[in-house]
Amino acid sequence: MTDLTHVPIPSRAPDRPEGGEGAAHVLVVDDQAIVREYLAEVLKSQGYRVSQAADGLTALELVRKDPPLVVLTDLKMRGLDGQGLVRRVREAFPAVVPVAITGFGTVQHAVDLMRDGAFDVLTKPCPANEIVSTVAKAIEHQRALASNADLRERLRVNEKLAMIGKLAAGVAHELNNPLDATLRCV
Repeated sequence: MTDLTHVPIPSRAPDRPEGGEGAAHVLVVDDQAIVREYLAEVLKSQGYRVSQAADGLTALELVRKDPPLVVLTDLKMRGLDGQGLVRRVREAFPAVVPVAITGFGTVQHAVDLMRDGAFDVLTKPCPANEIVSTVAKAIEHQRALASNADLRERLRVNEKLAMIGKLAAGVAHELNNPLDATLRCV
């Protein structure tokens, strides 16, 4: 078990909202209660709204009920492990950004996790400021993806409106020139 009693928790960043209704939601998943509670405390101190789960299946249920922006998950857990959780979250909830944290990391494992959809992979013991920084970057990434999707939808709607406008202009021209329309029909 990792000793977390002497790891300082950074002071709350002034630009973060308090952990209430408007605060960014992060789900922390770890089968070790002390690690899970420490990660939750670090994130709460930064103004995030934090939910906790002790295993992958519980985490999936929480994501289904109250989708977070970020899932911060340990890899080694009984049942549905962290890598399986990352994969299932990315498949079922593409707007949620998974971040993995592990004490047993290898470069190949990190590459596999990134291919499965993890935004980043942190290695235990991980300094609190690195956890906060990574979660902040993951949230920024999630918001950029959401903004991009919104802009694509707006562009699609604008293109359709432009096509309707061109059609309406053509119809208006035909209505303004009834003689031309009559001659074309004859």
